[in-house]
Amino acid sequence: MIEYFFGIIDESADEILDIERTILINKPTSIAEEQIHFFEFELSEDAKKLSKEVSDAVIDSISAGSIQSLIIDYKIIVQSELVEGTEIFKKISSLVPKFPLVLLTNVPNACYQKEYVDADKVYSKQAFFKVDEDYSKQKTYNLFKNIENYCSVRSRLDVSLQEALISFEESGYTQAVFQRIIELEQKLNEYSPQELSRIEEALDINELQEAVRLIQEANELLGETNED
Repeated sequence: MIEYFFGIIDESADEILDIERTILINKPTSIAEEQIHFFEFELSEDAKKLSKEVSDAVIDSISAGSIQSLIIDYKIIVQSELVEGTEIFKKISSLVPKFPLVLLTNVPNACYQKEYVDADKVYSKQAFFKVDEDYSKQKTYNLFKNIENYCSVRSRLDVSLQEALISFEESGYTQAVFQRIIELEQKLNEYSPQELSRIEEALDINELQEAVRLIQEANELLGETNED
């Protein structure tokens, strides 16, 4: 059974309840409420620190797989100071460009003006909360579909990477397999940032560097031989 994990960034408890209510009411009929989970990110009382701190917490949650989608309120008021949700959106999307993000706002045009914000990731808050209307139903459906697509690709990349690592360990260094691992890690990093690459986790990096050095020396010798 698929589980759906939504992260929410909003300082208003009432609006958080509205977001959860809208999702639960307009969820696909094939999905049970028990499959849906919400996680509210704690917000710093220091407006100057909020954007970085919550962004770091989100990245940790994405890496751990504890959220699969993130809904960000555009206007976050902390101690009478405004923090734009687009700041958080920019940080997350730059680090994890394939992660499903949504900006919820009453002023969509303000978000559209940001060159790093895709228009289809901006939801009208007023229209989204009108649960009986088609806009709300379609946008909610999109949230679930985006999670399914994200999880499917992330899982497929992860399996392919594990298979490549096993091949690397069993067969030893080959340039083709090594390049395949690097390519898969780069793609996977767009879905789930890793502090340490899988190849560094699975292998002795000193042995790997030595193997690469020997291959390079061999290639240089072959090049010199061909020139003669």
